[in-house]
Amino acid sequence: MLMPAAVLIVLLLGAMAFDLSVVFLRQRQASSIAVDVANDVAGAALDEAAFRSDGRFRLDPDRADELFDGATDAFGRVDTVEGQGTSTLPAIVH
Repeated sequence: MLMPAAVLIVLLLGAMAFDLSVVFLRQRQASSIAVDVANDVAGAALDEAAFRSDGRFRLDPDRADELFDGATDAFGRVDTVEGQGTSTLPAIVH
């Protein structure tokens, strides 16, 4: 009588573990994509003229937006989520 209940419990726990592993995988993928995009934009959108004139690191906003759009298109659709204040945060949507 207890054996069928034990099998159901083990099946339920296995399903929960699988679901949580998929959620964890998606979180790691989103984090990896965010790091990759930030690295690409920071490296390629450096305003070289400003850097050479005063030695300060600045990003060219137009070039950064263009690179961000291109990089996120390579990874999938990106929606914009309104953050606090006036900034907006990208959200990767699968």
